[in-house]
Amino acid sequence: MTSPTRIATRIALAAPRAGADGVGRLTAAFAARGVVVEALTPTDLAARHAAAGAGPDLVLCRLASGRPAWELSALAAAERRGLAFVDPPSRLACVHDKALLLATLAAHGVPVPPTLCITRGTPPDLSALPGSRFVVKPVSGAAGRGVTPGLDRAAATRAAAAFADLSGPVLVQPRIGDGTDLRLLMLAGEPLAAMRRRPRAGDGRGNLNYGATAEAHDPGADELAAARAAVAATGLT
Repeated sequence: MTSPTRIATRIALAAPRAGADGVGRLTAAFAARGVVVEALTPTDLAARHAAAGAGPDLVLCRLASGRPAWELSALAAAERRGLAFVDPPSRLACVHDKALLLATLAAHGVPVPPTLCITRGTPPDLSALPGSRFVVKPVSGAAGRGVTPGLDRAAATRAAAAFADLSGPVLVQPRIGDGTDLRLLMLAGEPLAAMRRRPRAGDGRGNLNYGATAEAHDPGADELAAARAAVAATGLT
C-alpha cells in the first residue's frame, strides 16, 4: 500500500467558522492524507492574504448559500489580488442567490421548476404556476432553513406575502413528487459522489438535519448530463 501523497501547497478553507457544518470532516479528511488545511473566516482569510507572504496558496470555499455579500466581497478582493480559489468568489455569487441561479440555468437550457419570485409590496399571484401544492423558500438560505413545503395555493400565497414582507424576496415553486432529490458532486465535469435524499414523512424537505435519510446513488446518463450542463452554465469547477 502506498503512502498518501503529500502536498506542499498551503491550503485554506473559507468557512463561516471552524465548527460549521462539514468543515471539521473536511479538514480531518485532508489531515488523514497528510495535508494540513486551515479553516478561516472570509475576513480573516482576506486580511491574511493582504499581508505579504502570510496567506495561503489555494483556497477551497465551504460557504453556505445566504452568506452576507460583504463576505464574498472580501474574498473577491483577494481573488483580484491573485489568490487562487476553488471555486472563485466571482462565480460563487451566482449560486448564492437562488433566483439568479435559476435564471442562469434556464438561460443555458437547463430545465428548472416553474418559479415565481415574490417581493415586498407586490401581491402574490400564483395563477401561472401549475399544481395544487407549493414550496415557499427564501432566495438566500441553506440546509432547508425557511423552506415551507406542501402548502395549498391559498396558504402559499399568504406565506409568500408574509415572508417577503419580513425577510425579503422569496421563491414559490410547485411541489414535485414527494420531495425526494438527487445530489451529485462533480469535479471538472466528472462525478465524485452521488446520493438520493428522502424526506421524513410529513416534512417534505430533503435535508438530513430535518430528519431526511440519504443513500448512495449510481447516477444515470440523463442525470449526469443535467449535472454537467449545470456546471457549464455556472462556470463552477
